[in-house]
Amino acid sequence: MQFVPGHQSQRRGTQDPGNPSKFSSVPQEILAKIKSFADDESIVAFLEAFHGAIPDFSLRTYRLLEDLKKAGLDWQRYALDESDVPSRVKEIADLLTRFDNDIQRLEYYSASRRDYYNWKPQAVAYLERRVAAASPPLGRGLTIIPLRTEPAISVDLRGPSGAPVSPAASGDGVHSCTGESGTPRS
Repeated sequence: MQFVPGHQSQRRGTQDPGNPSKFSSVPQEILAKIKSFADDESIVAFLEAFHGAIPDFSLRTYRLLEDLKKAGLDWQRYALDESDVPSRVKEIADLLTRFDNDIQRLEYYSASRRDYYNWKPQAVAYLERRVAAASPPLGRGLTIIPLRTEPAISVDLRGPSGAPVSPAASGDGVHSCTGESGTPRS
């Protein structure tokens, strides 16, 4: 093979120091990789539900959350924390929810038009994370609430003389529950 300066075959696997590139992966790929080595199922379940809401989600996220959990800290709150979001991003996110178009938003924005458009992509991503964090996780099944075994209200089925009244005694099979004042109970 003849050496050709800058040819793709010689540059494969190398990076030009003058042009650094940032590796980015799809969050689903990162989550699949985490599942392949993760020991803590509660952290994996949390990441499945909220990986779209976690800023800078990466393989390091799992290890960081695992360390926080072992230390007894509130690891879920830390994962969803947005305290490092710039105030401009929060302002634009608020304007995005309040107004229908950019013309109206720019009227109320506190900085320049250029600044608005520079920060807007981050504000949109911030809103998407907030929506993902607020929505319940999908695919987790139904939440089962145990039914109470005792009746919620007690009904006095005694007649005026104090004797028990059966439903068949009313004639039509329907009877009303009345209080001491004679008015129906609700």
